[in-house]
Amino acid sequence: MPANPYIRVHRLQRRHRWRTHPWEATWPWLAPVLLGAMAAPLARPILFWFESRAPELFAPGLSGLCLRLGLALCGAGILVVHEQVVRGPERRILDPHPVEPGALVIAMGARLLRATSGLALGACLLLLPLVLQGRMRAFGLSVVVLLGGWLCGLALGFLAQLGAVWAAQHPSMRGLLDLVRGSSPPMQAALIWAPGLAIAACGGALVGATRALPAAMDGNVAASLMLGAPILLAVVGWALVPALARRTWYQATTVVAEVDAAWAQVEDPKAARRVYLEWAARWVPKGLRAHVIRGLRQGWRARRTWVTGAWGLGILGAVAGWTASSDAAPRALLVSGSAVAVLAALAIRMETGDPRWLRPALGLRRDHLIVSRVLVVLAYLQGAILPAVAAVWLRRGVEAVVLLGLLEGLAVVCATIASVLALAGARAWFAYPPLALACWILIERSLS
Repeated sequence: MPANPYIRVHRLQRRHRWRTHPWEATWPWLAPVLLGAMAAPLARPILFWFESRAPELFAPGLSGLCLRLGLALCGAGILVVHEQVVRGPERRILDPHPVEPGALVIAMGARLLRATSGLALGACLLLLPLVLQGRMRAFGLSVVVLLGGWLCGLALGFLAQLGAVWAAQHPSMRGLLDLVRGSSPPMQAALIWAPGLAIAACGGALVGATRALPAAMDGNVAASLMLGAPILLAVVGWALVPALARRTWYQATTVVAEVDAAWAQVEDPKAARRVYLEWAARWVPKGLRAHVIRGLRQGWRARRTWVTGAWGLGILGAVAGWTASSDAAPRALLVSGSAVAVLAALAIRMETGDPRWLRPALGLRRDHLIVSRVLVVLAYLQGAILPAVAAVWLRRGVEAVVLLGLLEGLAVVCATIASVLALAGARAWFAYPPLALACWILIERSLS
């Protein structure tokens, strides 16, 4: 048995979750692994664009790919840590009790390391085309860079968030926080800027590692050692976390409470009740209107990250399609189409996030629930579609009309599949990905 009592608790919780809800315990880890493996051949023309170019472009192209994937893993780790440290469930439960913060953050780090390992493995699987080409050394060195970005994001995420609590309450930092806080409360400015500083530090280490990657592939020993810079930074950062947690863990609760109190004084009470796209429900038939409004409210208030994330992925699709070359529409379709296929799973998340007794208790008809959820998910998916279509329209003209039709068709099919499967509960998480992937492949091939 581990000496850390919080690790023992997390182990017991994980064991009980496996026994009671094996589907829900397996899927969050397994999903990115399966998606990475299945998406690797489809994403190859975009990720490995340098394969068909001059041989001297291979090493710089691979370095850029590893930098982007490493930064994505780093950012994901930092965001997960931010959610857990600042407003995580452990804080709400354990704050009234005497805990040992150093041991607690070690247990949290171990839990997040295990929980996000599937995401890191899925990112590494995107590099499988290197294995198929027989470039095993390039694959191994690239995996080291990606794992370094993942570990660095988690370690620096803890260090930045706990350090932000210290900065929010230290008098010497008040002038700097007033300078950068904008309209936010001074104490919130530290929490806002902390992830950015962590990404900047991790990004610097990743830049150094990826610049050394071409020389490392040629056998340079010093360059090979440089690939471990993000891992070294993660080790150094994590070594500082327990001592910092003992100083700032309980102070974080005070900082968050003061931030919430500051916003409560200036917040419009009506703004908290506003729901994204609820105004559009007026054009829905009366028989479905109540169900659509309920779905919009559930999505905006309980799953807002999915909604705002759609627009973020749509912007990435716009960046991919912002080119005058003939592959503008395929590039935008690859990014926005994959976003649509993934985000349509919101229909399943909305169903599995509710207690099992809620739907029978409300007397919801299955057909009305399916249709209303399809409409809600389609409305949310426009954020992933419209920016990409607009970019292709501005650069390639009428090609955007075809792109719009394909993306909207994919959205309708995926939203319908997810809404129907959602009624099966957590088992839908295993049935939806292969069906969504098949639809995505058909759409991709129809454009090519």
